[in-house]
Amino acid sequence: MYAQVVPDVTTAKEKVSFTYQIPKNIADKIIIGQRVLIPFHQRKIEGVIVGISSHRPIAKKLKKIAKILDPTPVLDHLHLKLAQFISQYYFCPLSLAIFAMVPPQPKRKKLLKQNDEQDDFCGIKNNFETKLVCDRHQSRIKMYAQLAFKNYKQDKSSIIIFPESKLSQLVLEEFRLYFPISRICVWHSKLKNSQKFEYFLKIREGRIKIIIGSRSAIFTPVQNLGLIILDQDDDQSNKQEQSPRYHSKKVAAMLAKLTGAKLILGNSVISVENYFHLFKKNIEKISKNCNFNKIDTSLVDMNNQPDFLSVKVGETMQDFLKIKNKVLLFLARRGTASAVYCVDCEKTILCPKCDRPAIYHSSPLPCLICHTCGNRFGSPLRCPNCHSTKIKFLGIGSEKIESEIKRCYFDKKILRIDKDTAKKEITGLNSADIVIATAKIFDFPQFEPDLTAVLSLDNILNLPDFQSQEEVFKTLLNLNQMTKKKMIVQTYHPANEMLLAFKNNQFDNFYRRELHQRFLEKYPPFTHLIKLQFAHQNEKLCESETFKLASKLKQLAVASPAILKIMGPNPAFTYRQRNKYRWQIIIKLFKQDLKIRDIILKQVPEKWTIDIDPFNLL
Repeated sequence: MYAQVVPDVTTAKEKVSFTYQIPKNIADKIIIGQRVLIPFHQRKIEGVIVGISSHRPIAKKLKKIAKILDPTPVLDHLHLKLAQFISQYYFCPLSLAIFAMVPPQPKRKKLLKQNDEQDDFCGIKNNFETKLVCDRHQSRIKMYAQLAFKNYKQDKSSIIIFPESKLSQLVLEEFRLYFPISRICVWHSKLKNSQKFEYFLKIREGRIKIIIGSRSAIFTPVQNLGLIILDQDDDQSNKQEQSPRYHSKKVAAMLAKLTGAKLILGNSVISVENYFHLFKKNIEKISKNCNFNKIDTSLVDMNNQPDFLSVKVGETMQDFLKIKNKVLLFLARRGTASAVYCVDCEKTILCPKCDRPAIYHSSPLPCLICHTCGNRFGSPLRCPNCHSTKIKFLGIGSEKIESEIKRCYFDKKILRIDKDTAKKEITGLNSADIVIATAKIFDFPQFEPDLTAVLSLDNILNLPDFQSQEEVFKTLLNLNQMTKKKMIVQTYHPANEMLLAFKNNQFDNFYRRELHQRFLEKYPPFTHLIKLQFAHQNEKLCESETFKLASKLKQLAVASPAILKIMGPNPAFTYRQRNKYRWQIIIKLFKQDLKIRDIILKQVPEKWTIDIDPFNLL
């Protein structure tokens, strides 16, 4: 007997598995999906059995499986199929897909033997349905719990996935109203390996029916799965940054197809992609409306304003504060200054590792921080380029606004919420008069200001990415849902059609215009994108290697102009990161032809990053 084993190492994409001889003393115990110990080169490593055969392959000498690590398979047939899909679609080694699903195992413990067989659990069903819930956070959580309870009464299990930052106590408390705590587990990255392993066993045994978690919860071995819920399906946290670079939404759709489970996508606002699928009737909307507040909304042209706070925002703030109303000042950037600038040589102080503008932070200790790589270094007294002492701080960040607002409104309770302050517990949100916040405020959906003033979103609007307009629009809609009475948006682009559509509550106009533009420019959802990126410490080598590959790919693409197009090469938006220069090539797929796509991708050298359906093109 012979077994095809996928080892726990990164192998070439085309090398799916390795064949090993099964020793006679364990031949009757070997099952597909088991974790085994195998000799691999000069060491012994773990592997997972993906096939068994009685035919000896053509080979001089086969190595033998050393021993069985777990009597019970760690992956059933269904999850092996899911791993194969991830490997094929995301063009990554099968080993990476499989071991993304295998539980972290504490030493000297084995999976318990199950009484019932799982082999027939893999029947592929095509009757799955996708529905969209568009509502406010609290209402969505309540609906999720109700849907899961209805599913539970049919003796079926549910997976509910949230961005990790949204896995709050409020979510767990809502589900505890419907289910015994012993039937629920919360699966996230901060769990210890021993806790994950314990949950894994209970989920496989069917003792846990409700799995609430972040992205990786989609891989838990749920029994009799009837419902998958993906909250905030367009959130960046749903996209894995390392290989396998899967997106939870794509994997959830395949898992629903394999099991026949219902797939629910939830959000407070509709993404452009979901709007398109609603129009095409690929998905069904089951919430009545998105509860947008038809409040007084105005745009302020900042081109003639001398300060970061316009006259209109200042006056409106005073009026609202006089009657004890709450005010939210929103901006997209944390820190004190967006850039540190030398007046003499007219150069911006850059991160020495990334060549990106360093952001000045005044607390807890004055320093410059690179928001790209996290590098911290002292704020210079002299310019590192020309040694001038004429250093100027440009732009605004949440820290600078906080200090200015405290100076003007010293008698008011002021609270700042951004990535820096969110590292510790935030208290006093409901009693604050003025809240200064970045997008971190969306982690507190219970906060409802009377007035919201958007001080700056133009930096996102100006990003060279096809989704930048949509990102700003969704941010504004989320702020609209939080706000009770009035919104003011400061901008240097008051004639922008997206901003005017938001101001006039013409939401459908924005979606239709954005889809038309993407159709003309051949961007998703009308095409699929692949981002190829190369990084190297040698700038010239990085550039020359990228041009060499781009030339090769373009020659191959000539034969299939109706299927794909090669764009670039171009420097990445963050050209230098962690001491490495970065160039990229973008592939537009007009048709999802994996055979032709893979012919192209097989030309990509090993050290390149291949990102299928990238979250953005930056």
